[in-house]
Amino acid sequence: MGSANKDSMTPSVISAAEADYERNLANTVDLIYLLANDPKYATENRALFQRWLAKHVELGEKAADALQPLWSKPHSKPVSFQDARSKSHERLGQILGELGLKQ
Repeated sequence: MGSANKDSMTPSVISAAEADYERNLANTVDLIYLLANDPKYATENRALFQRWLAKHVELGEKAADALQPLWSKPHSKPVSFQDARSKSHERLGQILGELGLKQ
């Protein structure tokens, strides 16, 4: 939306932030995979990760619910809130599946 309003900086900042997010996510997935498949501590690590997921997925859902009104403000919405939320749930499910964890 920034470019349409003569804002040339926001798209650049958002692009850089998205690239950082993807790189950090890939590194995190690799680390969690190693820890979840550790020959000695896999069971303990997986139990810890499941506890983290139980807490933080719920917090993320609450945060998303709180942001929904803000998402709905712009007149032009390239993606609906529900579509974005569904895509997010799908992606989380894929990542957790790769790691052998459950949501």
